[in-house]
Order: sequence, then C-alpha cells, then structure tokens
Amino acid sequence: MSASTAPAHHGMIITMLSTPATPTAPSERSRDSAPYRLAATIAVVLLSLIAVTACGLRIDSPPAAAPTPDAAEATRQSLVADALATVAMTDTLAADAQLPDAVTRIVTDIGSDARDHYTALGSVYDPGPDYIADPAPTTSFDAENVSTQSLATALATYANRVRSSLPTVADPLRARLYATIAVNQLDAATRLAKATKESLPDIDIVEARAQALSAALPQGLSDRQAADLIAAQDAIGYAREHIGLRAAKSKSEKILSLSRDYRSQATKWAQQYDLDGTSDDPREVFYVLVKDPTSSKQLTAAIASVQQDQTHRLSAAISVVDADQRIAAFDLMTSAYADALAQGAHRTGYPGMPEYPANA
Repeated sequence: MSASTAPAHHGMIITMLSTPATPTAPSERSRDSAPYRLAATIAVVLLSLIAVTACGLRIDSPPAAAPTPDAAEATRQSLVADALATVAMTDTLAADAQLPDAVTRIVTDIGSDARDHYTALGSVYDPGPDYIADPAPTTSFDAENVSTQSLATALATYANRVRSSLPTVADPLRARLYATIAVNQLDAATRLAKATKESLPDIDIVEARAQALSAALPQGLSDRQAADLIAAQDAIGYAREHIGLRAAKSKSEKILSLSRDYRSQATKWAQQYDLDGTSDDPREVFYVLVKDPTSSKQLTAAIASVQQDQTHRLSAAISVVDADQRIAAFDLMTSAYADALAQGAHRTGYPGMPEYPANA
C-alpha cells in the first residue's frame, strides 16, 4: 500500500462510522409521544360511549322519575291504600281475644274481602327498576287505638269517597269495579256497626241509601234496561203486598206501606222513561214469583232473588250511563243489595258483579 492511499482509506472508514442513523419520520416519532397517547385514549373512550349509547344503555345516569299519576291512577291508588289499611285494622282486631266470636267472624270476613280487593285493584303501583317512584299513598289510621267503631267508620268513609269519585273515572268498567267494592264496604260497615250496637257517621252515602226509594232512575238507560228495572221494582212491591196481607196486624201496615213505596217508585220510573200506560209498559197486574203465593217464606226468598238481580242490573248500568249518572245508579244499587241481604240473599265480596268470586 502506498503512503498516498492509506489516509484516503482511513478517512472513508471514519466517515462511515460517524454518519448518524437514518432520521425517524415525524409521524412515526409522534406515535411514541405523550400527547398522542392521551389523544388516542380519549378517542377510544368516546368510541366506547357511542357504542354503548347505540345499544340503548346509559352510563352513570340515575333512574328517571316515574310518571306522575293521572286522576284515574290516583283514584286507583287511593282504593289500594284503603284496602291495605282495612287489612291492617282487621288483623289487629282479629287478634283481640275480648271480641265476641260473632264480631270476630265479621272482622275476619272484612279482612278477607279487603285482601281480595287489593289484588283485583292491581296492588301497589310499581313503575319498574328503571324509574324512581314516589312513595305509594297510604290511608292513615290510629294504629294504637283500632276499634270496631273506628273500622266501621273507616269503611263507610272509604265507600263514600269512592261514591264521590265515580263521575271522574275515565274507564266505565273500572268505575263499575270501584262501585261494587264500595257497596261491599258500606255493607261491611253496616253489619259491623249493627253487631256492636254502634252507629255509622252521618255522611252522604248513608243518607242516600236511606232515601233510595224516592230516587229516580239514572238517565241514559236503554228502554229495555229501564223496563227490566221497572218490572222488577213493581214485582217486589207486589210480593211485599202479599206478605203484608198475611202478616200479623202489628207488622202488616209497615209491610204494606213499604209495598206501596216500591210500586209507586216503579210508576215514577215508567213515567220518567215514557213507558207509563204504553204498550211497552212492563208492569203487570200480578206476577208469578213463587209456586205458592200464600207462602211468606217463598215470597221473601223471591224478593231476595229479585233484589240480587236488581243489584246486578244497576251495577251494569254504572258502566253504560253517562259519568254524571253513575252516582244515581250506585245509590239504588246499595239499597237493592241491602234489601237482598235483609231477605236472606248470599253476601258477596263483589255485589252486582257475579263474574267475581264470592268470599263470604
């Protein structure tokens, strides 16, 4: 090797060793930087949220408030609360060893009906796990001082409240259910008060039942519906007339007076529906109600059966007449049912609604 070439070769080696590595492209260098990693993390989170939202799920969102009950639901919840309060009161009284057995049986029957009503009404409102519902309404009562008097008063008051609310219930069939529960409550209050020699409060529903024999039919019935009610009312008067004619003198006049009240009311109803004296007037000179028209026992049983039918007809009327006529039908229904029971008819948890099972 000559002296002139050696330095040149040595210089080439130096040049090769000192040449820096190929520079990293800007895009490749930024992927390893902290700002890029943060941006990438945010993008992943956003994409995840979009995917979750698309599936209809909410992240960290509290349950929505349940819809505010409308008037119909508020009425239903009120009846549910009344049923629960009745159950609580009857349970307390049924455990009282001081009550006579006959009264305890009445209290137990009332509690059984209330439990069944609670179920029929749809129980306490539950909007589901996705909603926050306000606490269910409750009916207050003095739990420390429950008595037969307070229970009877409560039942009559509950029934009176239902009576007042009937025109506001949007669903006619639900109005009928509420009405039949109220008739049961009024009967229960009356039976309990009678058994304990106590009195019911002076409220509209009690007064209306007492005045039912002077009340008009609800407006809006078909001619056929009105005719059936008129004929039955007249037939009841006819049966009472025959019982009164054979009764002892001490009872005869009272029974005959009641007979005239029934037949007079049937006449007023026929006039109200323009049936009086027409070929469509359903009233008869006499009615074949029993095999032996001289048997007061058979006639009494016939009255009970016809009044049960009247209770059913008036219950059905509640679901077909205009809302403002429901109270008129209800008042006649309470009277018919009370008379049916007085003549020996079978008591039921749903008067006028035979499609529901009887509890008593």
